[in-house]
Amino acid sequence: MVRTAVIFLFTIFFAASAQAEGLEWKTSIDSGLQAARQSNRLMYVEIVAPWCGYCRKLRTQDYPRAAVQKVLAQFVTVTIDGDATPEVANRYGARGYPTLLVLAPDGRILGRLDGYPGSAGLIRFLESKLDENQMARAEPSRAEAITESGRPLLIRGMNSFDSGDLTSTLKYLDLYIANAAHKDSDYALARFYRGLSLIGLARSEEARTDLDFAAR
Repeated sequence: MVRTAVIFLFTIFFAASAQAEGLEWKTSIDSGLQAARQSNRLMYVEIVAPWCGYCRKLRTQDYPRAAVQKVLAQFVTVTIDGDATPEVANRYGARGYPTLLVLAPDGRILGRLDGYPGSAGLIRFLESKLDENQMARAEPSRAEAITESGRPLLIRGMNSFDSGDLTSTLKYLDLYIANAAHKDSDYALARFYRGLSLIGLARSEEARTDLDFAAR
């Protein structure tokens, strides 16, 4: 009963705060990713708890500041109650609150802050991720450049690995490796994941070459 009341108060407080800020806060990773893909923006994710004093300080003192608002408006903003959804907190390794993340539209973690950063620290963190994203768009990595049906093969392979579909992982990574023009860090990452997939499919001898390459 007490827990339900706390969660209810948390929801009311954050909804009112978000409305006052003029920002639309998604309340799940999936809805945030969908909006990020549709708008081609990065995601800012806060993992917080209703009892966390620094989380309230972010909401009441930092987010309303004009300079913070200006930067946050360039992201899809997502708020997650780590106590109510511990599986999400565990997935992103949130060992304390607030845990602040920047995610790419494909779900990759591009940066994180553990703990309260203050307004200036938050702005520096977010602006650095926006700058890095602009550079990545100007010079696409091999992970983005080699695609099948418009979707990056390396990212598709890694997503398949995360979901446990090792056969599809091999399919995408084999195509990526065969078409990679440069043996760069993305290429080494593809070899690493292919090696792990081969081990998972009981093909350890084949995996050794990939893992040895990735280790170098």
